[in-house]
Amino acid sequence: MNRILSGLGLLILLSCSAADAPEPESNIWIKGRLLGTLADSVTLLDAYDFPVVSSHLDEDNKFSLAFNAASGAYYQLKYGDSAMPIYLSPQYDLILKINEQGKEADLEFEGRGKESNNYILSFSEFESVNKPAYDQLLAKSESEFLIEARRYRSKSEAFLRNYQEHHFNLDPNFIAKERARILYAWANRLIHYPEAHIYYTGEDEFAVSDTYHDYKKTVNLDASELITLPEYQRFINAYLDAEANILQEKGDKRRRTLIRFDLSNQLISEPQVKDFAQFDILKESLQTGLDESNKQILKSFMNSAQNGMMRAAIGDLVSRWEVLERGNQIPSLPAETIDATPFDIASYRGKFIYLRFWTTWCQPCLNDTTQLRHLSETEGNEDLVIISINLDQEKADWKAEMENRQTSADIIHLKVAPEDVDRVKESFMIHTLPRNILIGSDGRIIEPIAPPPGDPELEELMKAYSIALNS
Repeated sequence: MNRILSGLGLLILLSCSAADAPEPESNIWIKGRLLGTLADSVTLLDAYDFPVVSSHLDEDNKFSLAFNAASGAYYQLKYGDSAMPIYLSPQYDLILKINEQGKEADLEFEGRGKESNNYILSFSEFESVNKPAYDQLLAKSESEFLIEARRYRSKSEAFLRNYQEHHFNLDPNFIAKERARILYAWANRLIHYPEAHIYYTGEDEFAVSDTYHDYKKTVNLDASELITLPEYQRFINAYLDAEANILQEKGDKRRRTLIRFDLSNQLISEPQVKDFAQFDILKESLQTGLDESNKQILKSFMNSAQNGMMRAAIGDLVSRWEVLERGNQIPSLPAETIDATPFDIASYRGKFIYLRFWTTWCQPCLNDTTQLRHLSETEGNEDLVIISINLDQEKADWKAEMENRQTSADIIHLKVAPEDVDRVKESFMIHTLPRNILIGSDGRIIEPIAPPPGDPELEELMKAYSIALNS
């Protein structure tokens, strides 16, 4: 059984016939039919998760995708909550056959480009049987780890050679990328080993040998032809992170984001690779808001990045953070009480409001419960309204948690409807949980990422805001 699409339902891709061929500017074609899924569309995502082309299903659950590409690259074919990796190159015209048996399916590609994608399926099967257990591998001594990592790399290379010997039509560009996949998967294991070994073993004094990092001589930070390869992307990020860690250990006090961004400018020359690295750094950093540190690297990225889609995506994130800037009115919040009464945040104008977003599966959220109750009951906080907003998809999970926990009558408990959860997360830029927002008595945002309920800074923010309002 090929497990790469386990649980995805039934997917059948049919090649284009001459009668309904796509427009001339397209040089890659996919047509098909989806059965056994509630998805209403199919989308092809590129290596940066940007949509390339999408198609709604017709009344027969059929779809049609066609687009133009200059060279071969890795993509994700996505429908609903499921996705599968796929490699596409100019003039590819694929057929994907699925023989459904129970809850699993045998998968096989046919058509132009079938050899490349059947290899992806076969290598996934190989990995599921041969890949070492990650935690056990990283807990080994340096010498044992290097032997095991090299052994698995050699087995992977042998698998590729054997497959190539029996499939003469394999795309040579694809073969080169798959060789690189094996190399960078190995390099990723090596670059993570020192820190991960300490985590798994607790050996705080552990240090690798002087020659350990010689493997870096075999990899390249400027391989733009590999930029769509997931293993290469992960290595770029891991390399910058590891170098930033070295600088911090030597006393660099700058924020880690700034260090990584500067390193990307120093170590990477290829614009395509640099764009990817800095785009990822900015996306991660912007999860913490639009502070001066982020504005500094934002300006540099927007002035230098050549990828227009990346600039547009970062610009969209910035625009949404600007809505939440200090001094702005809070966006609308669709939520209701446990008895399904709609909530109106404007009715609490004149009081400070502490919004707290959480879910039942977020352990740090549950750990804050006592501090949140203490905050609500602390003398002097009569002008503070605490609003606890649940973002679970299932209302029953929220109700069960509320019944099992001790809370304060002074805390207002709300639930966002399942259909509104994604919209609320987007409006309030919620990337991690718990998330707290402090709102002033005039209805304006004091702090879009407020301190946790037990932090003394929270009270200081309210005092400072009251003084500013009354001055």
